[in-house]
Amino acid sequence: MDEPNLRSPLARAVVPVLGGVAFFVVLGLILWGVAVFTSRNPEDVKLGDQTFVVSRVDRLSDRVAADGPVLFPDLKSKAGTRSVIIDHVGGEDATGWVIYNPFPADRGDDCIVTQREHTRQFVDCAGRVLDVSQLRKADDVTYTVDDKGNLVLVLAGATAATTPTT
Repeated sequence: MDEPNLRSPLARAVVPVLGGVAFFVVLGLILWGVAVFTSRNPEDVKLGDQTFVVSRVDRLSDRVAADGPVLFPDLKSKAGTRSVIIDHVGGEDATGWVIYNPFPADRGDDCIVTQREHTRQFVDCAGRVLDVSQLRKADDVTYTVDDKGNLVLVLAGATAATTPTT
């Protein structure tokens, strides 16, 4: 098949430009279609690991006993809604772990607490001094201890009815 013979200077200038514009329009429509297709189930998108290996339970329980509960701040936002506080009660390293959110149990998510260094005490937005047991227990995070003796936080699929496994 022979190429079309464009005779006028205007046709030789406009036809390639229109061909390029048409190419990018088709490419844009294809990309838009892919975006629409992949965004149909946004709740199924997993953007990271749903578990977090904290530390060996023997070392972590010694640290909690010496310095108080360990606060892991939210890395996604300043609001702190995904921050967790890990506490240990009892003498058994593999059990007795309690996970809290950094909010007083009697307040909303707008009152984040700060920890007094090397203590089990926290100060809320009203200036009240609270013990770690007065914080809200995390209902969206559970824990497990893996076969290497590490405490592993499970961040997805956890509910208040889920019980931690050891």
